[in-house]
Amino acid sequence: MPSTAATTRYRQIFAHRAFTFLWIGQTVSNFGDTLYDVALLWYVLGATGSTRAPSPSLRGSDILLEAGQPAAFSIGARFDARWCWLSRHACC
Repeated sequence: MPSTAATTRYRQIFAHRAFTFLWIGQTVSNFGDTLYDVALLWYVLGATGSTRAPSPSLRGSDILLEAGQPAAFSIGARFDARWCWLSRHACC
């Protein structure tokens, strides 16, 4: 397979060991978030026995995350991005 410019750029990006570990960690974290959503749906379905109950409960958890984003952005704009990112991942 011939090497294209895009492939070369990706190789350059992943050549940095710290970035590669960061990318892998974020990928695992996002996968875990998806598994949490699926587990929440199955739990509510099993607890209530209703096929309508899981949807509002999942939407409710999303609303809580979305409600906090404006405050997080305004706080994040005032501080160093590295410390905001590290504190966010240390707490959640």
